[in-house]
Amino acid sequence: MLSVLLAVLLAAQPGLDRSLNIPRHWNVVHEEKAVSATSPDADALLQISIAEAPGLDAAATAFFSTEGMKAERSWRSPIHGRIALWHRIRARDGGGEVRGFAVFVADRGRVFQIVAVADAAVFRKYEEILKAAVESFSPPPAK
Repeated sequence: MLSVLLAVLLAAQPGLDRSLNIPRHWNVVHEEKAVSATSPDADALLQISIAEAPGLDAAATAFFSTEGMKAERSWRSPIHGRIALWHRIRARDGGGEVRGFAVFVADRGRVFQIVAVADAAVFRKYEEILKAAVESFSPPPAK
């Protein structure tokens, strides 16, 4: 069940003043340019950052230039009124294969990159949880 709000944690990161619901008991880590959350079994990951490339398409192109990263399907679907470019992804590296979503959201002149993946063997277990977390992305509440 999604119940932990990352809003306060994201507000502490420069430029990441947005909220994202993550599953309870996931481990949240502040990185230099991102905030990540991993599942208790370390077999799923949510990560939010600001894309360096301007625009949704440019950000997606930069993301998919990584070796082993493939988009299986792409579509546009808004998230809380913001334009979002969704990709169903599959990636392979030395550690195995992951599946999930890479989503780019345009908001106030910036592009937010949300990566939500799980080990391929357990992706079905996490698919709806990851999708719901991405769909929870929203601007900070009005003050």
